[in-house]
Amino acid sequence: MINSKIIIKEWTWNADDCNIQQVTSIWTNNAWFVVENLKFVSDPMLFGRHIVELNATNNTLVRSYAWDLDLSGTMDGAGGVGGLAWVTLHTASGAAAGTHFAAYDGNGNVVALVSATTDDVTARYEYGPFGEPIRVSGPAATMNPFRFSTKRTCNTTELVLYEYRAYSPTLGRWLSRDPIGEAGGGNLYGFVENRPSNSSDLLGLSSSTGGANAAEKAWCRANPICCCVARNSGAEVKAEMAKRYLGWQDNTVENAVQHCAWICYVASKALCSKAEAISLGQAHENYPGNPAHDKAMDLYNNSVGADIGGKNLVDCFNRCEVAAKGHRLYWWQVVSPGPPRQGLPSDFPGFTVDGQGRVTGGTVGTGSINPPAPPAP
Repeated sequence: MINSKIIIKEWTWNADDCNIQQVTSIWTNNAWFVVENLKFVSDPMLFGRHIVELNATNNTLVRSYAWDLDLSGTMDGAGGVGGLAWVTLHTASGAAAGTHFAAYDGNGNVVALVSATTDDVTARYEYGPFGEPIRVSGPAATMNPFRFSTKRTCNTTELVLYEYRAYSPTLGRWLSRDPIGEAGGGNLYGFVENRPSNSSDLLGLSSSTGGANAAEKAWCRANPICCCVARNSGAEVKAEMAKRYLGWQDNTVENAVQHCAWICYVASKALCSKAEAISLGQAHENYPGNPAHDKAMDLYNNSVGADIGGKNLVDCFNRCEVAAKGHRLYWWQVVSPGPPRQGLPSDFPGFTVDGQGRVTGGTVGTGSINPPAPPAP
């Protein structure tokens, strides 16, 4: 209910998770009446970023957008945050019609619009610490939906629509749970760890890199889109590990499969390249105190996963298990607690497991290793 009026907002997404329509209806005279019906045209190469809005009734232009480099210095490295170059308000916008350039603060929040025709400031925006609107003024202010974090803001609800979740600046929290659950932290609804003045969220997946080492955090800053994919993939891999194996430790065969499957899964995603997946694996292993032979072993298993590049998570696990059984992966002779599950590791040729789940035999002993180049998948 807004100003004693009952209003409904309806959004429609397509199969690619792109917002394609927004309908606003109001309850009056015991019936619902549509007061605005917009269709959105998106750029599929920019994660569904809106470039045109049309009146759904007659297909006339309402708004159009031009996008430039975002905070990452690329077209999509920061999810478009700080990347809106200008917005054009078409004839239906009345006195505010025309093209307006966007100005930003350091976090990629739109703070002003400037008319391309008159050089006048046509909109000013100010925000509270959690993005709550303090000032929205000027003839073009409410007609431009891209404001906080350069994400679409709904004038009716003041929700900020990120690519994966809706955020409420008034509440300072997401309206839905973290897509990866508690793997992303204990607070499933928290916004950038309650530190929005020092952090930003690119897609609605949280800016936190959790317990990542310094190299991983630097990698995430350089590859923010793939970082989101990697965080999701890492959580899914952990869940799959729990389903497949009763117990495992570092440097076991199960751990070798985990490394292989994680990088395999990241490399297979459209938003990540094989080179990014490999550099992620290198950053993950680059922490103080990591023994040289363990690091070499894990990097090799990562490289096998990158070469495999499966279609989905289960496919990556199955193919990495086959790679392990074919002695394409490396691991050390350490205790694996509990009985083996799903043929790991008791079904491996040349390996045996005693009653305590200890692996004997294998292809790698102690000391440093110099593995050959990964075989072709």
